[in-house]
This record gives sequence, C-alpha cells and structure tokens, in this order.
Amino acid sequence: MRVGADRMCMPAPTIEQFVEAVTSTVSANERWIPPSNKGFLHVRPLLMGNGPVLSLTPAPEFIFLIYVTPVRNYFEGGLKPINVVVENDIHRATLGGVGNIKAIGNYAGIMKAQAKAKANGFSDVLYLDSIHNRYLEEVSTANVFVVKDNTISTPVLGGTILPGITRKSIIEIAHSQGFK
Repeated sequence: MRVGADRMCMPAPTIEQFVEAVTSTVSANERWIPPSNKGFLHVRPLLMGNGPVLSLTPAPEFIFLIYVTPVRNYFEGGLKPINVVVENDIHRATLGGVGNIKAIGNYAGIMKAQAKAKANGFSDVLYLDSIHNRYLEEVSTANVFVVKDNTISTPVLGGTILPGITRKSIIEIAHSQGFK
C-alpha cells in the first residue's frame, strides 16, 4: 500500500495504523467469520482521496479504511486447472503506468477482455506485454508461473507486473522445494 500511495500522491498509513485498523475491523466483525472449512473473512484495505476537487490534482483529504466480507472457499472441491485465453488487443499494463502497484484503475481497462473471455467459456485472460505483444505478463488478478520439469518461470518485474506477497512467497517456497 505504501508504494501505491506514494505513486498516487497519497499519504500512507503507518504500519502501526494499518495493523490496528485490520485488527479492530476483524475483531468487530468476528461473528461473520465462516468456519475454516466453509470460507474465510476477506480483508480489503482501501485508501482513497476525497474533497472538493474536480481537477486532475491530488485530493486535499484522504480516507483509509478496511472492509471485510465473508466469502466461500476459492477452491471448493479442490484445486483445478484454469483455462485462459491470450489477449492480443487489450493490455493489462504498460511501461510507465501503474501496473506494478495496487491501484483501482488497474482493473478498469481489462473488464471488456474479461467479460469476453467468460462469455466464451474461459476462466481468465492471459495478458501479453504491451511493447512486443508476445511475452507473458499476468492474468487479470494474478501473477503467472510456468512449470517445466524442475524449473518454475515467471515474468521479470519490469514496471508492469505487481510484485505482491503471493508472488514472492511462491518463489521462496519453490526454491525451498528444490525448484529452479
């Protein structure tokens, strides 16, 4: 959140403020936490600007909030492969844009491609780089990993891919399990 806030000209909450906000929000909504085998409480931090501004300028005020909602398990019935379609005309991110930070605008440009993919029976869209239109980047809301033999490959972080904790964790676990 700190990197994204800086890029979007917003003051980020301190680590202490963030932890306190998550802890108190989850505690206040404890009754909504599903049993562990049925789902989980999805926690979503949000930082947004507000105030009497209509021009393209940083907001004068900011709201930091945490919202939570109970959700069912993502992988009911176990893990299953997904089927993706490669998108050649729409790009999720471009160099110099905000594809490497968490920003709400990251999802706006991919809605049409995502809707088209779902209508054609695909689980998700696999986006290519915006310069050469041939290198794998990401799917709509996740990093991409390709496994061949004992090697796991993922696109290099170059300004268009979100360097999230999930990506970092997968790389660390893969290395600890002997993958290259």
